[in-house]
Amino acid sequence: MNSYLSIVPKYLSAHKKRSRLAIISVAISVALVTGVFSMLDALLKFEKIQIIHDYGNFHIAIENASEEEMQLIRSRVEVQNSGLWMDFGKALINGRECELGALDQNFAPDMNVELTQGRYPTGKNELMLEQWAMKDLGLKVNDRVNLSAGNGTAKEFVISGVYMDSGSTKAAGVPGVLLSVSGAKELTNPEKNYYLVLFKDRVNIMKAEAEIKKELNIPDDRVEHNDQLLAVIGQSTNKTAVGIYQTGAILFCMVLIAGVMMIYNTFNISVMERIRQFGLLRCIGASRSQIIKMVKREGLVITAKAIPIGLIAGIL
Repeated sequence: MNSYLSIVPKYLSAHKKRSRLAIISVAISVALVTGVFSMLDALLKFEKIQIIHDYGNFHIAIENASEEEMQLIRSRVEVQNSGLWMDFGKALINGRECELGALDQNFAPDMNVELTQGRYPTGKNELMLEQWAMKDLGLKVNDRVNLSAGNGTAKEFVISGVYMDSGSTKAAGVPGVLLSVSGAKELTNPEKNYYLVLFKDRVNIMKAEAEIKKELNIPDDRVEHNDQLLAVIGQSTNKTAVGIYQTGAILFCMVLIAGVMMIYNTFNISVMERIRQFGLLRCIGASRSQIIKMVKREGLVITAKAIPIGLIAGIL
């Protein structure tokens, strides 16, 4: 019985139908488990994309950050991107009510501000307007407009660029107007002033936030969170994504139990049908441990073929 394990591939070749059935059973079980996780992963990715579209791609926002605080945060190794967002509330552009704000150019893509024409405002007398508002107001790039802030301050600006429509402002019929940060500071004081911070992937955000607050002595009431985004990436106590994880866990348990039962029954039937063969092997000198090793080797051969098939099928 020195080469008893060589019997396994010969047996599988001689009983092709039974071997194929075992491979198919294992592949289906693997495909079901993989499929559940693939669907859950796709659902979480979709949820993340939707949240970024609705709320922006940032993790924390620090209210009224000083220049020193912004510089220190920007220089931290775990920070991927950061930028200043200024909200001025209601204003008037050529007598039409609008939503006025200012945003650092480097952070514009993370806040879903996509330039479609012209360029981002950089000068103190430049602004950017939404596409639908440009058509509605009969304006084009390089036109001059009068902008009146909430405190009554009025100033003439040049339209330097056009950006993609925002669903909320378009639905309300109130144009969104963006200034350069330097131009906004000279116009009026903002209602809200936040320094938005986006951390790198695989950073422990709660730990990094605690270190920033401790190092810069920032109180908790000055820090706000993008709770929806933090929840969907699993770095928040917010319950937004709990339903998705619970659904995935329930489906996984159901599929796992069904898969284990299917694989167990397949191998159990195969072993029970070969009791006489194992008895003959014991008669010619095979030990109990050698029989067990043969069954294990057979299982490894089958799973080695079935798992890649199941993974590919599950992903598809």
